Amino acid sequence: MRRIMILGANGFLGSSLLNKLQLDNNNCITTFCRSKSQSNIGAAFEINDDLRNLYLYTKQIRQQDYIFYMAGSSGAALSSNKGPEFIINNEVNLLSLLDILKNSPNPPGILFPSSRLVYEASQNRVSEEGCLCPNSIYGLSKLHSENLLALYQRQYNIPFIVFRISIPFGFTNVLHNGYGIVNHFIRQSVSGESIKIFGKGDQKRDIIYISDLNEVFCRSMNEFDKLKNKVFNCGGLNIYSLSDIAYTVVDRFKSGSVQHVEWPDEYKKVETGDINLNSDKLYSQLGFAPKFDLDGALSDIKSIMSL
Repeated sequence: MRRIMILGANGFLGSSLLNKLQLDNNNCITTFCRSKSQSNIGAAFEINDDLRNLYLYTKQIRQQDYIFYMAGSSGAALSSNKGPEFIINNEVNLLSLLDILKNSPNPPGILFPSSRLVYEASQNRVSEEGCLCPNSIYGLSKLHSENLLALYQRQYNIPFIVFRISIPFGFTNVLHNGYGIVNHFIRQSVSGESIKIFGKGDQKRDIIYISDLNEVFCRSMNEFDKLKNKVFNCGGLNIYSLSDIAYTVVDRFKSGSVQHVEWPDEYKKVETGDINLNSDKLYSQLGFAPKFDLDGALSDIKSIMSL
């Protein structure tokens, strides 16, 4: 039996992963989130509390084999006006978890979703050795969190895997719409609204469908000893401009429209330009490659929505 805890089980990544993990009877799952999980079908034990109270659950935390740290705040532009909140939610709470585990004789492995936003813009595919230059509080908080994990591994032997994820998107089976620009486009389209593209929308991105991302997470647990204490890019194999994504979404859902508008100042300040992740290192280790391109993912989303 594999003991797994998901911190932040009501968020996009956490709820999606919970759906997948519950399909395996060999997983003994504990979720930690403020309110009752929308995705728990009864297979997971729930802890409903604030992350600031993690210390109250030291015993349960130390008993785990793996902990997915899916909690925190997201959004580059949003973080500009909520810096202290992002630092607390993304760094201080992680530090509290690490302090709980630092004296544990056999600490669980931590699987941590970081972000492409730790990198500076590049017209070339960016490897894990790419220049680290976040231009938002959100990106900076992710990079600081990576450094905290590395520090506690060196000093207290707490193992981890960091995934620098490009743009995850998709729906869970309860139609929980998550963060990210692609999910934002989908939500606007299916609501019959206009998708607003800033400027030409010619920034290039690789994107990863949530089904593929969950497969990466599960395979990484299976190969944890091989991957531990390393940082990996985790993105898609295909590259799209934001404008192409928006028009494709509207075309596939036959709803909404696309409108090009001027850049708002708050978004222009945190715009990263082209960032395309080279994820060969991770996928070669896992013997896996993402199966969904944008068209395939949108078809899958439409089928889920029709259920």
